[in-house]
Amino acid sequence: MKTEVSIELTAGQGIRGALRCDGGPISGARITAVSASGGPESFGTSAPDGFYEISGLPAGDYELAIEARGPAGETLERSVRATVADGAFAEVEIDIPVGLTRTR
Repeated sequence: MKTEVSIELTAGQGIRGALRCDGGPISGARITAVSASGGPESFGTSAPDGFYEISGLPAGDYELAIEARGPAGETLERSVRATVADGAFAEVEIDIPVGLTRTR
């Protein structure tokens, strides 16, 4: 007996990009995406080359909160907004100047 299965593949959607500090990649940064509509938070971590991706997000507006360690061990923080369209990734490149740091 042969069974046919139909699978519909759809494009992913979410937020992705790269994190930099004065042009250099930021590795191990925590990226938190909070939906403006009050949905649950989603998280991602940047790779050694600074790339990050948070997939599976519903379309809508998001606030991204980034917390990372800078080159001298200082805490880097930044908050940016992004809009995810249906079936697409929002490409968000973020450069955090050393001046936007907080020492712990």
